[in-house]
Amino acid sequence: ACMAWVVSEQHDGNKENQQYADDLHEQRFFSKVIGADMSSNALENGGLASLKKMEETMSQMKHNDDGGKNSFASVTTTRPLPIEFRCGSGLEPLHPGDADAIILAGMGVHTMLDILFQDDHDARLNAIQTNYIFLQPTNSRPQNTMTLYDRLQQNGDWILKEENIVFLGGRWYINMAFERCKHNDRRQSHSYSFPGHHLVKHDCDAYDAYVKHHVQWLKRDYERSKDSLEEEDRRWLEYIVSAEENGRWNSLVSWYKA
Repeated sequence: ACMAWVVSEQHDGNKENQQYADDLHEQRFFSKVIGADMSSNALENGGLASLKKMEETMSQMKHNDDGGKNSFASVTTTRPLPIEFRCGSGLEPLHPGDADAIILAGMGVHTMLDILFQDDHDARLNAIQTNYIFLQPTNSRPQNTMTLYDRLQQNGDWILKEENIVFLGGRWYINMAFERCKHNDRRQSHSYSFPGHHLVKHDCDAYDAYVKHHVQWLKRDYERSKDSLEEEDRRWLEYIVSAEENGRWNSLVSWYKA
């Protein structure tokens, strides 16, 4: 996205480059990136170190380039990357208009909700004029994702737009994208989207494995707690039974009595 911004800002009179820039604008690339962390040491050893490596790599690309006006390397290395880092807690370092989109990753669901919402209101997100939220919580257990989806959809102005899932290092990570509900859309009823709503439609193998794993996990919890589950887990199980058209998960959930 940062490279795309650099290209889109290029105005050297070359028609092909300008057309590429116009295409990038149509794809809604962001014009800048702001990273935030509570620890200055974390910023120094994390984000700033990564930025330095990116700039060194791009510089090397330019050095090895053949000099052609239309080459990707020559176009993308003419300006510095529009990335900055600020030290502070959550969204506090951001100013009004700073963040059309928020990305949170590497933390739990409850930490994400604490960052996004203050006193159960959208005041922080409204102040910085956020319209998109991209999330990757570290714990993708159904109970946790249900809590996150509930808060964003039932008590906020957010609609689930897309999901994907990856299995890495022995655990599943569900990436989710939410978009602010536009003013006119608020008058219309939007159905609640459960975790996995888009993954079920895509017939995703990774999500199939995720479902089977967590259904077995919940079965053990159910047996240990004498036929009892948390409300969020119960709702997710009931959704799984009804969501898959071929009923391939029905037998997995046959042990559960609503």
